[in-house]
Amino acid sequence: MAWTQLCIQLTSALNPLLSTLRDCLPSLRRSLIHWDNADSQAGVASIDCLQNAPSLVGAAIRNQYCSVPVLLPVQQLTRYHLDGPWKMHRDILKLAHNLVDAHISLALDDGPWLEQADSIGLEQLRRLFVSHSEILTYLKAPALKELSQSSSAQTSIPCIS
Repeated sequence: MAWTQLCIQLTSALNPLLSTLRDCLPSLRRSLIHWDNADSQAGVASIDCLQNAPSLVGAAIRNQYCSVPVLLPVQQLTRYHLDGPWKMHRDILKLAHNLVDAHISLALDDGPWLEQADSIGLEQLRRLFVSHSEILTYLKAPALKELSQSSSAQTSIPCIS
C-alpha cells in the first residue's frame, strides 16, 4: 500500500527514523510535519525524507519552537504552508513556480528579514496568507484572487487537501 498523505507530530524518538523514509514515498501527495515540544527539535539539523517524493504537491511545516529546514521538491509544489524565517521562505519561493496556494508565516524571531530587494514572481499563485503585510513588497503575484493577513504568531495548521 502506498502512502499518499503523511501527517506527523515529531518527537525526539521519531526524528532519527525519518531518514528511513527517504526514497520510499513515491505516491506521497501531501505532508504535514510539526513537533510536539521544543525538546523534540533539539539536535535536528534538517529533515530530508521528503526531498525525493516525486508526487508531493502539498507541504506544511509548523516550526513552532525553532526553525528546522525541511528539504522539499519545491519545483513541483502547488500548496505550501511554512512557519519559518524569511530566508527559508525566500529560498523556497524563488523555485516554487507552480504554487497556487501559499501560507507564509514569520512567527519566529527572525531579526532583519526584509533585506532582500528583489521581488519574487509567483505567476500561478491564487491564494496567499501572510503573517506580516511587509512580505507583499517582495512578491509579484498577478493571478492572485485571495489574500489574508494576520499579525498573530499563532496560526492554525491547515488541512492540506
